[in-house]
Amino acid sequence: MQLIGLAAWGYAAACALWGVRTGRISVRAVRAAAAALLAGSMSVTVALVMRGGMDRIQTLLPLHLCSACAILSLIFYVRPAQWMFAFLFYVGMPGAALALCFPAVAVSRWQDAMDACFFLTHALVIFAPALHIASGTLPEEKHAWGAYAALLLFAGIVYAFNAALGTNYLFLMGAPAGTPLVWLWRQGRIAYYAALGALSLAVVTAQRAVARLLRKRSFRADERKARHSDV
Repeated sequence: MQLIGLAAWGYAAACALWGVRTGRISVRAVRAAAAALLAGSMSVTVALVMRGGMDRIQTLLPLHLCSACAILSLIFYVRPAQWMFAFLFYVGMPGAALALCFPAVAVSRWQDAMDACFFLTHALVIFAPALHIASGTLPEEKHAWGAYAALLLFAGIVYAFNAALGTNYLFLMGAPAGTPLVWLWRQGRIAYYAALGALSLAVVTAQRAVARLLRKRSFRADERKARHSDV
């Protein structure tokens, strides 16, 4: 069922991106629709946590990467900014994609609804920078390391919150069950943190390569247009 839902949302997102790219759909309309969906998904998630009697301190603080990026994406849909775009492209997009591949969904009395909100929220985090790219703005390679530094700073702040509140945001105090991180956690805390740092660096580097590829393709497309106009 989750795969069917993801496929349906993926198809809708692809159609929206194609429509924006070809100028058939207004980017403002797509941003408004995405913002409404994201706000609704986040609101339902909060309601499920509160009505389900779950620990709000352990669950609702926006200290997981994807929950922080969800809030940032909501703001970005309404008012895009370059620094938001850089962080969402280099950190939020791959982070949300990994979360979809290895979901660690909070247990709820209304599990189907919680699952649906989890997948929709993460999909809309991925969609935010993708929509900005479709509308004509390409990521800058030079912003990759700033995004990585911001991620490390965020991790340091979250670690302090975890130590003070006894929480496990960003999974810094333990690996989520059912994910490959469990094996890394068993190797010891230092190895776990080193692996997380290396993994995040690899992801940002990969996204930087994607940004370079996008710029090369855009440059070649501009060259072809210039040659056709000369003819």
